[in-house]
This record gives sequence, structure tokens and C-alpha cells, in this order.
Amino acid sequence: MNTGHPLLSAHALRAGYGGTVVLERIDLTLVSGELTALIGPNGSGKSTLIRCLCGELPLLEGELRLEDAPLSRLNVKTRARRVAVVPQRPEMPDITAQDMVLMGRSPHLPWHGMISPQDREKTAAALHSTGAALLAERPLCTLSGGEFQRVMLARALAQEADILLLDEPASAMDPARQLDLFGMLAARAAQGNAVLAVLHDINAALLYCDRIVALRDGHIFFSLSPYQISASILQSLFETPFVELRHPCGLPQFSLGPLSPASSGSRFRV
Repeated sequence: MNTGHPLLSAHALRAGYGGTVVLERIDLTLVSGELTALIGPNGSGKSTLIRCLCGELPLLEGELRLEDAPLSRLNVKTRARRVAVVPQRPEMPDITAQDMVLMGRSPHLPWHGMISPQDREKTAAALHSTGAALLAERPLCTLSGGEFQRVMLARALAQEADILLLDEPASAMDPARQLDLFGMLAARAAQGNAVLAVLHDINAALLYCDRIVALRDGHIFFSLSPYQISASILQSLFETPFVELRHPCGLPQFSLGPLSPASSGSRFRV
């Protein structure tokens, strides 16, 4: 497992919407050089945690620290230079892919907002690194789900932040693009970034991530290395049977277990 120094830390974090508490007593530290997967059942608070960590959602209690400074004391532009986010369902403005990625350079623009040749070079490099260079002139509304995710990832890379938060970045990607994605995220972590990705593909998380953090009912259920994950742990997390397998590299992999006669056909009916 990669080791480094803490970049972003949550202490006794409590958050929610209106009068509903979604997250309770969250303690989590994102470390430089580490690629972390955030997993858990639907509705467990994963997207809410991403919104808290980037400063978008105000906390009810607790504190977020960006290295030695409280995140709340930093202005939006300063935060954006350090923390980049790839949201799950972002708005789709009527612009091209290139213009969307160029927006990632906003935290680095001078007060007059003029875009420099260097900004355009970094935009082109980010598009190339995510395999989206050929999409540069395409309007966002013409992109598939996977293509749009690659563009949003390129925008985050153009931001040049050392903390990268991704909410289900692989959900619309085919296997080849998923492999490219995890290779790129691992490379970012190897360069000293702290990367946190919400993932539903447990096996991919185990293969490519350094640490697996699980949320359940708004609490941290576990924080373990991939080698520590077992079928019984996942069964407790998802309340679903799992069968443990073994990848040739030695890491555990899991398949859904058989349905019991009592539960067969009871969850989904036509």
C-alpha cells in the first residue's frame, strides 16, 4: 500500500439535508500517494460525503482540514486549486467538450480572466490523457454517458489539484475505458495525489485501489486494505451473500452468492 502524508481530513463529520442527517461521526483521512475506493449500499451517503469533502455541502458538525488549515477558511478559488471533483450527475451546459475542460483552468486564471496558451495546452493534455481528444469540438449534448465522464475527468485533471474526488467515474464506461481510468488514477496517486473514487464494482476496487472504505447507514463501516476483505465482511455490508474467489495476482475477488429459496424472485417482480 502506498503511504504518504495527510492531505484532507474529516473529523467527527456530521452532515445532511434540511432536518435529515445523512452522515454521522465520520472520521476519514485522504493520504498522498493513495487511491481509495468508497463503497457501500445505495443511499449510504457516498455522494453526500463527496459533497462535504470538497466544501460544497456545509457541515452540521465536525471539521474538514486541508493539511493544516480548516477547509472552511479557504475561499472557493483556493479550494479549487487543491481539490477537484468529478460529480455523478453534473449539469450539461450548451458548450463543447473543450470548453468544459477549459473551465477546469478557472482557479489558475489571473484576476482579468484571460486564458493563456499554457491554459489551452493543459486543456489539450487533459483531454488526451483521458482519451477524449477527438471529442474536443463536440457539443456536450451529443456525447454518450461514457464520453461525457471522460470529459468531466479531463476537466478535473486540467484543474491540477492534488486531491481528486470522483463520484462513480466508471459507471458508464466499457471495460477497456475502465481499465484506462484505473490506470490513470493509479498513476495520479503514484505522483503524490490523494484520490477517492465512489465505486460500485467491488472487484475493480479490490484490484486497483490501495484502500477500501465502506459506508453503511451514514457511518464508516470499515476501512481496510483489499487483502483484508472477505465474503463475510461484504455480506455484512450489503446484506447479500457473496462467494470468495481468487485472482491470479493473489487479490480476493467476489461473486454474488446463490439466492435462498425464500428470497428467490422476491426482490424484483414483473
